[in-house]
Amino acid sequence: MPNVAHICFTVPGFDLDKVRKALTDYGLKPGSRATGPAAPLTHYVSLRMPDRGGAPGGTPELYFTDPDGLVMQLQDPSYCGGAGYLGNVCP
Repeated sequence: MPNVAHICFTVPGFDLDKVRKALTDYGLKPGSRATGPAAPLTHYVSLRMPDRGGAPGGTPELYFTDPDGLVMQLQDPSYCGGAGYLGNVCP
């Protein structure tokens, strides 16, 4: 049965460090999905590596969770799930 894993919002002028700081300042805790689903009200970065179409060194994808643990993604409006630092290099 199909499901929705997360929702992606675009942020004009996306700057990874500024967005992470804003989320932390808002009260979300830095976290990780390394050991399973992220806890509610956390934010984390997943590096999409070249084997998954990302840039050399990884394309950062920023995620955060709401109070119920639902996953949201924030990226630059040029993001297309491709390579490049912003994930904006797509065929």
